Amino acid sequence: MKADEHVLTAAIAAPDMQRFRNTQAKARNARAANATDGKGSISVSITGGCRRGVLDMKTASVRSYMRTEADGRFFPLTGEIRLADIFVKAGMPAADVPACSEAK
Repeated sequence: MKADEHVLTAAIAAPDMQRFRNTQAKARNARAANATDGKGSISVSITGGCRRGVLDMKTASVRSYMRTEADGRFFPLTGEIRLADIFVKAGMPAADVPACSEAK
């Protein structure tokens, strides 16, 4: 890891865990019944958050990883995504991200 890189860990919010487990069971059942034809999709959204210092929109990026078992290996879920692209798509100026000392 480079000196200017940071690692952040996120998890599924407690209120969403049962819904997630139900979705996992549905996917396992579909796979067992050969009903998926090997295809599926997953989406990820990020809400909240804060920043430490100024966000450099020229270089700041995010990557996400996932594992399917608690002690399993992580694998890439997304490639590198520029934060500038995320903010443009959301219609949100990067300056609106609160400093961590101000986050609620």
